[in-house]
Amino acid sequence: MPYLSIFRQLCAIPRPSHHEGRVADFLCQFAEAHHLRYRRDANNCVVIEKPATPGHEDAEPVVILNHMDMVCVARDDYRRDGRPFDPLRDEIRPYIGTVTDAEGKTTRWMKAEGTSLGADNGMGLSMALAILADDTIVHGPLEVLTTTNEEDGMSGAEGLATDFIRGRKVINLDSEAYDEITVGAAGAYLQKAHWTLTPEPVSAEGYDAFTLSITGGLGGHSGVDINKGRCNAIHTLAGLIAGLADDVLLSAFDGGTANASIASAATATLLVPESRAEATQQRIDACQRQMAEQYGTTDPSVRLDIVRGERPTHHCPELRHVVATIAALPCGVISMRSDMPGTVMTSNNIGVAATAADSRTFPHLPQPQFRQR
Repeated sequence: MPYLSIFRQLCAIPRPSHHEGRVADFLCQFAEAHHLRYRRDANNCVVIEKPATPGHEDAEPVVILNHMDMVCVARDDYRRDGRPFDPLRDEIRPYIGTVTDAEGKTTRWMKAEGTSLGADNGMGLSMALAILADDTIVHGPLEVLTTTNEEDGMSGAEGLATDFIRGRKVINLDSEAYDEITVGAAGAYLQKAHWTLTPEPVSAEGYDAFTLSITGGLGGHSGVDINKGRCNAIHTLAGLIAGLADDVLLSAFDGGTANASIASAATATLLVPESRAEATQQRIDACQRQMAEQYGTTDPSVRLDIVRGERPTHHCPELRHVVATIAALPCGVISMRSDMPGTVMTSNNIGVAATAADSRTFPHLPQPQFRQR
């Protein structure tokens, strides 16, 4: 069974991190259809066993490792049937597109309509299943191990029982270089911080309300794309707000959709004293020029907008301190390998920031990921 055919089947199954039940069902059904033994644990991790080719039963078992979840994000303006894309409900729609390089060479690539494609690690999983379905390959005992929540904490792998697999030699298909074998490892640390906010009423007069937003960032994966200099909208917007006068009030701050994704959009609701309107606009104009200069190549469509909105009744004084903390965090590449030119050693990404609906909690801020290669 060609792995591209399997990949298209996976695209039809919503599978963001923490919601892998349906794709785990698919793996179990795949095993049953091919008369293979399988096991599934409480975290929906699945291992499928394929017996050795006759005559190779004494070979040491080999584990083929991959993960079933994906970073599921969509463009800010993307709609499905007139509504925002729902990663828990909507399938990924792949298509083949062409790319022409500076020398005029054209290549064909699989892409997705308005969303991330999920090739990480859908292609690795598809290849592993294709191996299970192919009876022409000569091999020893195989175990295809597919874990959950790799993109948001690796809790699936962390929760594996020691006897879930027999093999101790592992081939990990979660890589980006199609024609390379890499001997190495990458570590990740996910940090979540929660604050309780105390809303305070806004005086009846003297303030204008504005929605400040960054949209159109290219985004990308916080691991493989972190060295491309792309705009993290959360961090950039936080830096802008941290530079405003102390009497500019803040009632909401939100951005990002996935921990392992570079945030492509962020918004904030500001209350600006009428006496500060001109100075605030000048600050925003300066940031617009700076963003155009800094991200004109990496994020050609990124933009900063401010529009007048309906004035909220409350603001959260602590939120200014939280946003200042975000602005002070390192974001992007922290250090590079000295012995491997072009290779990131350590990096940091702020993936999601969200103010709860009642403005009393800020539950996912910050969420830096430290990836060391």
